[in-house]
Amino acid sequence: MNDTVFMVLIHNAALLITLAYAYSLISVREKERSPFWMKLVMGGVVCAIGVCIMLTSWELEPGIVFDTRSVLLAGSGMFLGAVPTVIAMVAAGIFCAVQGGLGAWAAIAAAYASGSIGLIWRWYRKDHLADISWAELYVFGLVVHLVMLALFFLMPLDDAIRVLSAVALPIMIIYPPVTMLFGRMMSHRLQRERAAARLRESEQRYRSLFENNHAVMLITDPEDGRIIDANSAAESFYGWRRDEMRNKSLDDIASAPESGNADDLSAIRNDEAGYYMVKHGLADGQQRYVEIYRGQITIEGRDLMYSIVHDVTEHKRLEEQLRQAQKMDAVGRLAGGVAHDYNNKLQAVLGFSEMAMHDAKDQPVVYGYLEEIRDAAKASAQLTLQLMAFARKQTVNPVVIGLNEAINRQLKMLKKLVGEDVKINWKPGDDLWSVMIDPSQLDQIMVNLALNARDAIPDVGMISIETQNLEIEKGTDIMNPDAKPGEYVMISVSDTGNGMSEEELEHIFEPFFTTKEVGKGTGLGLAMVYGVVSQNGGFIHVHSAPGEGTSFKVYLPRSVDVEEPVKEAKPESAPAPEPGDETVLLVEDEELVLDLVRKTLELYGYTVLSSSEPEEALEMAEKHQGKIDALVTDVIMPGMNGRALYEKISKIRPETKVLYMSGYTADAIIRRGIIEPGIDLLQKPFSGTAMASKLREVLDRSMTVNK
Repeated sequence: MNDTVFMVLIHNAALLITLAYAYSLISVREKERSPFWMKLVMGGVVCAIGVCIMLTSWELEPGIVFDTRSVLLAGSGMFLGAVPTVIAMVAAGIFCAVQGGLGAWAAIAAAYASGSIGLIWRWYRKDHLADISWAELYVFGLVVHLVMLALFFLMPLDDAIRVLSAVALPIMIIYPPVTMLFGRMMSHRLQRERAAARLRESEQRYRSLFENNHAVMLITDPEDGRIIDANSAAESFYGWRRDEMRNKSLDDIASAPESGNADDLSAIRNDEAGYYMVKHGLADGQQRYVEIYRGQITIEGRDLMYSIVHDVTEHKRLEEQLRQAQKMDAVGRLAGGVAHDYNNKLQAVLGFSEMAMHDAKDQPVVYGYLEEIRDAAKASAQLTLQLMAFARKQTVNPVVIGLNEAINRQLKMLKKLVGEDVKINWKPGDDLWSVMIDPSQLDQIMVNLALNARDAIPDVGMISIETQNLEIEKGTDIMNPDAKPGEYVMISVSDTGNGMSEEELEHIFEPFFTTKEVGKGTGLGLAMVYGVVSQNGGFIHVHSAPGEGTSFKVYLPRSVDVEEPVKEAKPESAPAPEPGDETVLLVEDEELVLDLVRKTLELYGYTVLSSSEPEEALEMAEKHQGKIDALVTDVIMPGMNGRALYEKISKIRPETKVLYMSGYTADAIIRRGIIEPGIDLLQKPFSGTAMASKLREVLDRSMTVNK
C-alpha cells in the first residue's frame, strides 16, 4: 500500500507543479490588468488547479482523501494574497463537504489551515517573497503539513491513529519538498513580475522624459540611422510630423559634419564619440547648426541610439561676429602699424614725381612716365584707406543725404566701370528715407559692389540696383548677427553672374579673400564695404548660389536728423595756391620727406628752417632772429611729439601758427591724446599743391581761430 501512496501522491504533486508552472506564465502576462479583476482571475485559476489535483487524489477509504491541495493553498496564501487564497479555500471546502465521509471535517480544516498559514507567513515576510530561500520554503512546508497531520485528530482517536500511520510518512517525505518546489516557482514568478514592473516603470519614466522634454530628442537605429521616434520638441524644431520623421534617416536631414573631413555620416554614427556638430535641414528649407549628444538606449530589448539635438545657430553667428571683429581689429592694427612708414615712402614718391613733372613739362615722354608714377602712388595710397575703411578707422564726415539722388548721380560713372556688356537696371524706391553717411563712403560702397558684380558676370548680363524703405521688427530672422530692430533704407545690388558656393559666402568679407584669379583682385573691396557699413550702424545680407547670381543687400539706418539732405555741390576746379614769403619752421624725422617738403615750400616762395629732430627745432626757434610765421611738423616723432613741440615753441613765439603732418590716421593720434579734433592736419601722402593750399589757409586764418 505504501508504494501505491507514494506513486499516487508523486503523480498528484507532478500535476500540481505542471499546472502551477502554466499558471506562473499566465499570471505574468496578465499582470497589467486591474488589481481587483486580477485577483479574481488568480483566485479562479488557483481554484481550477485545486479541482484538478483533487480529482486525481488518493483515497485511503471513503471520505479520507489525500492530494496536494495543502501545498497549493499554502503557497497561494504566501505568494498570491488573501483574495485568490480565500476563493481557493472556499472551493476546496465545498469540494470536501460534497465528498463527505469520515475525514470531511478534518480535510476542510486542513484546507483552511494551510491557506491561513500561508497568509500569516506572507504577513510575517512583509511581501518580501521574491528572494525567499530554499531552506525557508522547506521549513514552511514542514510547518504546514505538521499542522495538517495534527488536524486529523478531529476524527475519532482510533481513526486518526490509523490514518496517520498510513499517510504520515509519505506526506512528510513528499509534501515539504513539493512545497519548496512550488514556492520556488512562485518566487521566480515574483522576480519576473518585479523585473517586468521595473522595466515598465523605467520605460514610463523614459517615455515621460522623452515626450515632455523641451530638448529635441530622436531615437534612431544605429545600423542605418533611420529615425525610430521623435518627441514633440523635435516636431516643433524640424517642422515635420512625427510619422513623417519616422520615414527619414539622419542622412536625409544632416549635411556634412562641421569638422569637414567626413563625407559619410555613417562614419560619425559608428564612431565612439558621443558628440559632434553638423547642419540639419528643416522642413521649410532652413539649414541650422546643431550639436548632437548621443548614447545607447535599450527599449523593449532592442539596442537603439538616442540623440539630443541642440540648435547652436545663434551661437555660431555670435562666434562668427566675434571672429569678424577680431579680424577687423587685427587688420586695423596692421594698417595702423604700417601706415606711418608706408605713407612716408608714398609721400616721397608722390612729392618728388610731382616736382619732376614740374621740371619736365617740355619733355612729353618723360612727363608721361612721371605722371604714371604719380598715379601709381595715389592708387597705393588708396590701399591704406581701404584697410582703414575695413577696420573702421578712417576719418569720416557723415551728413544727411538722399540715397536715390546720390546713386542717380553715380550711375554714369558706374556704367563706365562695368562696361558696355553689362546693363545696369536702376529701380529707385518711392519716398525714400534719408540716411547719414559720408558721401565718399557711399561712393566706396557702390563702386566696390558694382565692380564685384561685374567680375561675377562672365560675358553679358545685368546688374540691378534697387532702393527701398524697410522696418525690421524684433524677432525677424534675416540670418545676420549684426541686424537690430529699426527703420532702414536698403540698397540692393544684384547680378546675373556665376554666384558663389556656401563655403565662399562664409569668407567673402574677410580681408584678402577673393574668388578672382591671381592679379585680378586684392580681396579688400568687400571687406571695405563691410567695414564702412558697420561703421555707419548698418549691416549686409548676402544671398547667392552657384549659377543663380548674387544679391547684396545693404541696410543703412534711417537718419533721425531733422535737417534736409545736403545737395552735392558741382565740382569746381581748385584755384592754384598763392605763393608766400613767410618763414616756416619744418620738423620731420624722415629725412626723405623732410627734404621733399622743404623743396616744395621753397618752390612756393617760403623761407624754410628745417630739422629732423624736435630738440634741434626748439633750439632753432629760440635762436632765430626773425619772425617764424608757422610750424609745420610731423605728429609722431622720436623724443618729442609734434604737439609737445608746438606747446614749447608757442611759449617762446605766441604768434607762430601750426600745421601738423602724419602718416597715421587722424583718429589714431586723437585716441592717443596727441592732438585734438579740429586741429589742422595733412594726411600723408599729400600733393605739393595740397601742402601749399593748406599752409596758405593756416597762415591767412586769424590768430584767435588758431588758438
